Amino acid sequence: MTTVLSVRDLALTYAGPTGPVPAVRGVSFDLEPGRCLALVGESGSGKSTIARALLGLAGPAATVTATELTVDGEDGLTLTEAGWRRVRGDRVGLVLQDALQSLDPLRSVSREVAEALTAHRRMPRPERRRRVLELLRAAGIPDPEQRARQHAHELSGGLRQRALIATAIAAGPRVLIADEPTTALDVTVQRQVLDLLGGLTADGMALVLVSHDLAVVAEIADHVLVLRDGEVVEEGPPRRILHDPRHPYTRELVAALPVDAPPAREAEDRPEPPVLAAERVSVTYHRPGGGRLTALDDVSVRVERGRTLGVVGESGSGKSTLLRVLLGLQEPDGGEVTLDGAAWSGVPERARRPRRPRMQIVAQDPLAAFDPRWTVHRLLGEALTGERAALRGPARREVLVDALTDVGLGPDLLDRYPIALSGGQRQRVAIARALVAEPEVLVCDEAVSALDVLVQDQVLALLARLQRERGLALVFVSHDLAVIRQISDEVVVLREGRVVERGPVQTVWEHPAHPYSRRLLADLPTALSGTAG
Repeated sequence: MTTVLSVRDLALTYAGPTGPVPAVRGVSFDLEPGRCLALVGESGSGKSTIARALLGLAGPAATVTATELTVDGEDGLTLTEAGWRRVRGDRVGLVLQDALQSLDPLRSVSREVAEALTAHRRMPRPERRRRVLELLRAAGIPDPEQRARQHAHELSGGLRQRALIATAIAAGPRVLIADEPTTALDVTVQRQVLDLLGGLTADGMALVLVSHDLAVVAEIADHVLVLRDGEVVEEGPPRRILHDPRHPYTRELVAALPVDAPPAREAEDRPEPPVLAAERVSVTYHRPGGGRLTALDDVSVRVERGRTLGVVGESGSGKSTLLRVLLGLQEPDGGEVTLDGAAWSGVPERARRPRRPRMQIVAQDPLAAFDPRWTVHRLLGEALTGERAALRGPARREVLVDALTDVGLGPDLLDRYPIALSGGQRQRVAIARALVAEPEVLVCDEAVSALDVLVQDQVLALLARLQRERGLALVFVSHDLAVIRQISDEVVVLREGRVVERGPVQTVWEHPAHPYSRRLLADLPTALSGTAG
């Protein structure tokens, strides 16, 4: 079968202050139509660097060499920038990890999707409009006529990711490069995206999948390259990689998968009130076209010191609204929220402000949450509280270095800006920033979704240690039910703004009572149950 991607001895170096810095060395592979090649490895292993090289997007500071780099018949080693612009979108499409950053906030979804058609296909405007709706429908977007008129910020994370896929495949490329396309998606939407990508490969499209999630890789890939420090240390079919890893590094990756839950912790009787509680909270929003949308309906949750509450549910279930209410960023229409037994909702902001450091959040998208003009040193320093906030010079730097060390990062990152960090590094900085405030409650909104399995395992172990040492209360929202099972004591399952199930995590996982909970668990990648292939 004719290959659509042929790579031999790919190497890439970046210009550094003291000389060339190697990022990728000696990578070779072939990819045929209808097949999926997965690139896996931890942050900094070279996965995304290879993907950018396949698109001519390595950047002006990069030097790319290879004995062969052929993309759908085009010699990538001789293409000019104008040539690459002709190839991108037409011959090879790209789906990035962060749809909100990738989609233009000033353009509607229909204009985003139509851009590729305008650039690479000549067709009358009515035909182009029909094609846009077809692409949105093919990407699994419900009510495409309405969604086509909306902008990125008006869509859920899952809808944004599907709109991005529709944009990438609009011109009918033969190769699709997907860089972490299911990161931070709930299992239901993840299943839909995986089914969509699987359908594209079944129709003959070649797929390069960049992912830190070995369970996702096992679902869709035909062949896997395991990368470490820019080199391929092992390759083979996903079943063999998962069940018979041969390189020590691959074995380490597989061992870090959150497959088996730790021993269940017995609930303790506590006479004191929970540190954070929401009682019968309701929230409604005005719909743009009239009427009201119920985001939360009579929701009650309790978070105790030293315990973790896991919150799960698909996009639109009310998870984000619940977090905003718990954080005091949104007033509920009904019900109340208490922090340490005192009113947290329904009070003036000036009364909440002195208590805010006691509750911190680790957001899903740290790049959007950070000020891009600030260094990591300033980002962390701003969050210091109490006597530590007054520290200056070496003493202040020592505290910040310790915070980075706790999340597996080195002191050299203090002087970098967020844009110069990898996705995993940014997420760990966000966790460090929340922890330096020494909170009582830590709200984690997809806090490990962008991390490879090794770092994810380290961060979960870190959170567990801090919980033991400080009595830290955790609210943990995640689309990854295996992570929820590993870290949580209790779990609540949200659907359309209502709690449909709650209980000890082991009970809900092993004996789900509600059909919706059973469906969420059924949508998990099969690798998590040991049946990957």
